[in-house]
Amino acid sequence: MSWSGKVPDGVGFVAELQSLFYPHFDGPRPDAVTGADWLRVRRDLARDQAAAVAQDPLARPAARLGLFGQSAGEGFRGRGYLADGLRARPAVLHPHYALMAGLSADDLGPTWDRVRALEGAGLMPPWGLVENFTSDLAEYLPVQGSLNAAFECLATYHLAARTGGWSDRIYEAARSCDATSRAIELFFPDQFDGARPVHGAPGADAAAGSHSLPRLARAGKGLSIAAQGLASDRTRPA
Repeated sequence: MSWSGKVPDGVGFVAELQSLFYPHFDGPRPDAVTGADWLRVRRDLARDQAAAVAQDPLARPAARLGLFGQSAGEGFRGRGYLADGLRARPAVLHPHYALMAGLSADDLGPTWDRVRALEGAGLMPPWGLVENFTSDLAEYLPVQGSLNAAFECLATYHLAARTGGWSDRIYEAARSCDATSRAIELFFPDQFDGARPVHGAPGADAAAGSHSLPRLARAGKGLSIAAQGLASDRTRPA
């Protein structure tokens, strides 16, 4: 757990991992463990990534489409694993972060614009997003790394749920499961009252760690119910 409030090396997906499963980092409030406002941190990283591409003359083709993605995954032509983030110029971009960055956005319009741009540029063939592409759009790596493909799948589900106004079954599961509720309550104690979040910023006592365990609802079946809901949601239009 980093106490710095900074994303190590500016690696894209690191900023969004928690929000694939927990919605609690989406509010403009510090967490009770590190004191960091993770919504601001996430938005700042997405802004910095877009700026890095826009300011690199060799990345103009990607910049014109609004694409970015200095994250981690397979390297150029599949040669090793690349995790440079913002430490290096944006020569190779990983599109999973272009989707994941939308999880912290107020307006999802630009995120869906990026999806359309990826498809229009041939970077989203029928088998799914490519693993990476060069920022001059000259080459792409068609392999699908299971880790990044999973990030894309989960992120897209959340984005589609928000856009369509659906109940987000993954977040519901996180709220209704005893174990996950107790875990996230350590970071945002005042957001919990049973299995449902409440509004309000963590107070001084909570930040000091002197708080009681949440009053959790009886929701042992939350995860199985959520899984059934996810299966039924597959029939809904995106």
